[in-house]
Amino acid sequence: MCGRYTLVKEIKLLTKKFNLTASPEIEAFKSFNIAPSQQAPVLASDNPSTLQMFTFGYIPEWQKTRKYLINARSEGSGKYYNQEDDPNYTGAFHIKDSREFRSLIRGQRCLIWANCFFEGSKEEKLSKPFVVYLKEKRIFALAGIWKEWVDKSTGELKKSFAILTTYPNGMMKKHVKHHRTPVIIQEHDYQKWLNLETPLPDVTDLLHPLPEHDMNAYPVNTRVKNVRNNDRDIIEPIGERVYAETEFKIEERLQKTGFGDSNARRRRADEKKRK
Repeated sequence: MCGRYTLVKEIKLLTKKFNLTASPEIEAFKSFNIAPSQQAPVLASDNPSTLQMFTFGYIPEWQKTRKYLINARSEGSGKYYNQEDDPNYTGAFHIKDSREFRSLIRGQRCLIWANCFFEGSKEEKLSKPFVVYLKEKRIFALAGIWKEWVDKSTGELKKSFAILTTYPNGMMKKHVKHHRTPVIIQEHDYQKWLNLETPLPDVTDLLHPLPEHDMNAYPVNTRVKNVRNNDRDIIEPIGERVYAETEFKIEERLQKTGFGDSNARRRRADEKKRK
């Protein structure tokens, strides 16, 4: 399950690099703690040159409660479809056969931008959270599907997304101790994912996890559990990274490139407070 993630930097660079259009609201978007029911920037197949704001999760028509559906299993949800979440899974990706998702995986795909995401063990969840990030990417794209739906409580027509998950790689399984991982689309596959003419076997071939050594993680405190906590402190480490890095730490790298407040900006703010 992937239910919290961070996006606070690199949107302007993203629009320039890929020649995308984005409103000032989207370019200024910043959230350390994106959670279900909140809006976030996505690049969707209905308009693959323009960033849009979609809601994280949706309420299926058949569901009687207001619980948001936020993830979709790539292997499918049947009892024979990797229910043990085997990290060595070699079977098919039956999301293409799912009643809930089969039309969406074919015709309504999107990329969800993130700097990192939060995950915990299957049992403890965000009571023992980790920040998970890519070693060589300040921003990356999670694979998503999207749909339009009517919120029955308000009558509002919404565009929403769900994040695809897949079987875990070694780092997620052994160190974060989580049984799933979000699907991450590599940069050279962005157009393949968004292009609805891409053959379905080529689409599902993108649903494998990244190699474990492309990723890293470190433990953080439980403040992330409360969606009202939305500041850079929730990404501060409280322990060692899974894999030692000699060049930088994620929080140092992101701070140096504008992820949150720089040291100079913090000092200026402190000086203003003292005055």
